[in-house]
Amino acid sequence: MKTFKILSFIGYSLVALAGLAMGIMYTFADEIMPYHLDALGSSWEELNSGTQWMLLNYERSVAAGFITTSVALFFLLLFPLRKGETWSKIAAFVIPFVEMGNMALRTASVSENTPANPPLVGVISLLSITFISFIFSIISRR
Repeated sequence: MKTFKILSFIGYSLVALAGLAMGIMYTFADEIMPYHLDALGSSWEELNSGTQWMLLNYERSVAAGFITTSVALFFLLLFPLRKGETWSKIAAFVIPFVEMGNMALRTASVSENTPANPPLVGVISLLSITFISFIFSIISRR
């Protein structure tokens, strides 16, 4: 059963690291992501400065969600999950699952309704890893 606990820890760590990386990337980007521009059917230069500013701030708000989720997950991994506290198994699943589930819905919507090709496979992969990590944490029992 210890193997499942280790696999759960690795899976959740990957999700947290990916979320942190996306959050940092979105925070420090000088422009919105290329797939966002594809969705808008515009280049960065074609957007007026007010629109650019608003879009960058929207992107940074998403970044804050990724970073917050990742920090919360790292905290859970380092403290209550290591002690085997049952509530933390549920929290470690719910926190990133809500974030990634919402991102999957938004990303699928952009993919369906615009010419953009957003990273839907990546988001669904993180969602899947979160679910599998939860199953492993339940199986581990401690």
